[in-house]
Amino acid sequence: MSLVRYAGFTLKSAALWVALATTVFCLVLAALLLLAVALFIFIDQHWGAAPAAALTALALLFIAAQVLLAGALIFGRVRRRQPDLFGEATSTIAMLTSLANLFIRRDPKRAVLLSLLAGIVTEYFTRAE
Repeated sequence: MSLVRYAGFTLKSAALWVALATTVFCLVLAALLLLAVALFIFIDQHWGAAPAAALTALALLFIAAQVLLAGALIFGRVRRRQPDLFGEATSTIAMLTSLANLFIRRDPKRAVLLSLLAGIVTEYFTRAE
């Protein structure tokens, strides 16, 4: 798979995963909020408002710590499985080199003119003012 196709596939997959993760995150957040309210109401009926608020906050902090730990484990595994971009880059460079070689063999005069034009354009855009 070429580098450009691989990048396109990766971006499309990432966009879909972000949309899915955002939707699931919102639903889970709403469910946790309702559970926290229910816990607060239940504790408030038995012990009062102050202990209910404290216990609900501790429960939510415990859940947040678990989510943070799970996220760190997941992202740690994702970082270890990154694709070999050096191999993809070398195959793309080899493809471009063979394409340039074919172009030069087919019409050397046009290749020289296009490389001269490309050099002029590059010099124009990279010129420091």
